[in-house]
Amino acid sequence: MTANQQTFLRLAVIEQKKYGDIEQEMGVDRAQLPKWWDELKDEREQLSKIRQIWTKRLKQSAIVLPKYGKTG
Repeated sequence: MTANQQTFLRLAVIEQKKYGDIEQEMGVDRAQLPKWWDELKDEREQLSKIRQIWTKRLKQSAIVLPKYGKTG
């Protein structure tokens, strides 16, 4: 996997940015992004599962923390 592909996965899967934003940020032709999306399916799915767990835990901690008087 190239550095550009890693950046693409971070932006698309973890940060959930749109193709237009990714294209501008990376300076990559937009036509390349769907190709990477398809090529990196296994990696995407793994990262997506991790993101879902992380997001769920953040939401749970946001509910629990104020109860104990802590601020996020």
